[in-house]
Amino acid sequence: MGQMAEIEAEEYLKEERNMIDYEMHMIEASFDKLKEKLDIIFKKKGYFNIKYDLKFDNPGLNVYIRNDYWKYIDLDTLKKIERITGKSFSAWDDFDEDCGQIYGYKIELIIE
Repeated sequence: MGQMAEIEAEEYLKEERNMIDYEMHMIEASFDKLKEKLDIIFKKKGYFNIKYDLKFDNPGLNVYIRNDYWKYIDLDTLKKIERITGKSFSAWDDFDEDCGQIYGYKIELIIE
């Protein structure tokens, strides 16, 4: 590969890194903005130990939410969050032999 081709390849990789950095910044900013909105609602409703995990899965970016150690979040709180954010939750539950019934929630992250 000639020197000109190497320079072009380096320029291309630099642009790609800049795009990835920008996209990651936008994801983090959207995630933080959503968490701030949710934290306000959860705290007003008496939930003080909410955990958030951002995961890339099919079909896209999702925020997984749990209350303390997989405790239930009441339906009124979830409906209020849906009204304020315009996003609906997916909820799941399971039985754990050590902890009993556990609950988790998922909401799609929209990059803003």
